[in-house]
Amino acid sequence: MAHTSADVLRMTDAVEILLTAHGAGSAAVHDARLVVEEVACNAIEHAASAEAPLELQARVEDGRLWLQFQDRGAPFDPTAHACPDLDAEIGARGVGGLGIFLVRELAERIDYERVGGRNVLRITLRLDAAHDKERNP
Repeated sequence: MAHTSADVLRMTDAVEILLTAHGAGSAAVHDARLVVEEVACNAIEHAASAEAPLELQARVEDGRLWLQFQDRGAPFDPTAHACPDLDAEIGARGVGGLGIFLVRELAERIDYERVGGRNVLRITLRLDAAHDKERNP
């Protein structure tokens, strides 16, 4: 459960330990840490608190990392937000959105639903995708 930056670090470290135990390469670990950090930081900033912390479940199966984030914050579907205009001048871009864009780029699949007053975000990362990107930039 997370509601502070120290909790985010514990989450990213736990995911790294899980991936390392399953033989994932450094590129996959790096991508997974970025995704967990981005989602967790956003949830803590906008939704999670000591009374309603962010919860993360993670598992490795079939060459994929399966992540499920849950919080009791206000409904927020990151899959419904438009990608930022990366071609626009920085001053002309709206604030935010780059983290969600990054998560979308790294993930194989992202699903959101609101269940029983909770935001439930599921993200799937292919463990070999980061390696593929490393070889074929």
